[in-house]
Amino acid sequence: MKILLIADEENANKFERNISRDFEVYIVKFRLPPIFTIPQKLIKASVKVLESTKELKNADVIISVSTLCGVPILLFNMLGLMKKGHVMIDIGLPRIVNHKSSRLTLTLIKHIIKSISFVACFARSQAEYWKLVYGFKRAVFVPYGVDPNHYRPKWFLGDYIFSGGRANRNYDLLIEAIKKSGKKAIVAYGRDPITFKHPLINVQQSYPSIKVLYEVPKNLYIKLLANSRFVILPLEKSYYSTGQIALLEAMAMGKAVIVSRTAGTVDYIEDWKTGIFFNSEDVNDLRKKMEYLYENPEEILRIGRNARQVIEEKFNEKNMVDNILRIVRKCASISHDSS
Repeated sequence: MKILLIADEENANKFERNISRDFEVYIVKFRLPPIFTIPQKLIKASVKVLESTKELKNADVIISVSTLCGVPILLFNMLGLMKKGHVMIDIGLPRIVNHKSSRLTLTLIKHIIKSISFVACFARSQAEYWKLVYGFKRAVFVPYGVDPNHYRPKWFLGDYIFSGGRANRNYDLLIEAIKKSGKKAIVAYGRDPITFKHPLINVQQSYPSIKVLYEVPKNLYIKLLANSRFVILPLEKSYYSTGQIALLEAMAMGKAVIVSRTAGTVDYIEDWKTGIFFNSEDVNDLRKKMEYLYENPEEILRIGRNARQVIEEKFNEKNMVDNILRIVRKCASISHDSS
């Protein structure tokens, strides 16, 4: 079977490392800057696809990692220029077009996505969202995964709490909880690529115990994560997948994580075993759990070891790619039966 994969460099490498030899794969890979916009990603993906027309014609199934990478394929299918099996991995469409959008916009989306064979989502809630809001019945949940070999736990408990990430974070709640506890913290964050919010610009002047770092390189982010005591992810409530990369990276590093109970995290955490949930809008709930964990290092290590184990056994890249390839096989068999 011949597959054409369209993805940014980071996601393309995940497939490249783990894809089965049963498949003949051509990868359309492009590099994104640390801070990128939606038009930048769309243009880069579209240009790369247009440069790969020969491979596009020869492919049995196309995998696009993100809606933006899938746009060129959707347009080709709409214009009747080709008819290919298309598995799209949806990362953030509900952030851009959701149930609050106009009826005209939703009608247009429903028309455009008809040509997709299957959609893979990194949260069960997001797969259900595709069915309920977009009327797309072939959306399936695929657990996200990271490569355990890229993350080496130190089993070291530092003297600061760590938090990071750029989208859907309630940093106001985090800062308030840390301020009440009096603990040291480091927050490594970036500007949201869709909303461009820049929420922490004045925090460090107000709370000297909280060190704020903006747009840090990935290697520094991992180093700060490794040397922390534990991790807090104050995710905002959402109806779509968000926060899994930061969550699973921390778990892979053997860190105990206190994380908001949201639609995007309930698929990955077993409460008080592989992580700790807190109520996403309750600062006192976060503060109490943070203070308890800080004062109980044996609990930090227990949860961290459990977290690392579940990454090795379940939430890893190989399992993620294998699950997506099962969908690809199903997609190919449906295309063959209908031809």
